[in-house]
Amino acid sequence: SSAVLVLSGSLSARNCCFTNVAGAGVVAGPGMELSLTGCRLHKCGPGGGVRFESRARGSIRHCDVLRSCGPGVGLSEGSNPVIEGNHIAGGRHSGVLAAARGRGVILANDISHHARAGVEVRDEADPVVERNRLSHNNFGLLAADGGRGRFADNTIAESITSAAAATSGSMVELHGARIRGGPTATGLLVGEGSTLTATGGEMQGVALAVVVSGGSQARLADVRAFHVSGDGVIARGPGTRLEARRCEVFSVGGAGILVADGATAEVEGCRLFHNGGAGLSVGPDCTGSAARNEVFGNGAGQVAVDAPERRFLVS
Repeated sequence: SSAVLVLSGSLSARNCCFTNVAGAGVVAGPGMELSLTGCRLHKCGPGGGVRFESRARGSIRHCDVLRSCGPGVGLSEGSNPVIEGNHIAGGRHSGVLAAARGRGVILANDISHHARAGVEVRDEADPVVERNRLSHNNFGLLAADGGRGRFADNTIAESITSAAAATSGSMVELHGARIRGGPTATGLLVGEGSTLTATGGEMQGVALAVVVSGGSQARLADVRAFHVSGDGVIARGPGTRLEARRCEVFSVGGAGILVADGATAEVEGCRLFHNGGAGLSVGPDCTGSAARNEVFGNGAGQVAVDAPERRFLVS
């Protein structure tokens, strides 16, 4: 059930209040157009606050979407709305969920205190997510089950599990992210055969900066990680691949970059300094190369390579 269901034509609402503890707040049916401005959606049920169904379009601007049991805003089946300038908070699911090839633009929203994620992208959804503030969510950004997306210039603060995660065969582009905390979180988490490309941005105040595992790939360029309690960047496991170029990792509690358990890494033009462990640590059975890096002032040596020289080249 829903408080409002659009099944014909279009609906435009301004400065209205919607609530429905048993179902959804407002639903745009297949192919319909929905525009909400300055509205309040409060305590909506499992259907979420606002849902755009197959090929629906429209916009949600400057609304408050609060304490939803389902996703605050849901996009599915090729829907393509603009979600801009909203306050989405206190939900039991994700703030915005794009699924089943949903698209859309998620722009300049304040999304906080969600039990799952600030923004979640899955099932071949491919939205543009830009200039949002995501704070106090379990995951800031989560791509799962083949999710896609371009995430640019977002600020992600005080996450619990991870600021940005790609799992289950997802493919994510992350540009200019500013990540700050929380103390239990991993900054970037890439697993289960996923691919993440990160350019620019910085992360600090997290437990681990970057973890790549499970046959996944991460490409990092011009990324800074500092004031991290554990290791900086970790690549672990057979089939896992890390490329780090022109990155800075400093003032972390463990190794600047750790390559372990048969992973492959290419580290080029990076600055690794003043870390508690080695600047670069490479374990047995690992492959790759390190070239033209500045490595100095680390607590457990500069470059520690346990792999055979012919398998991991340092120059």
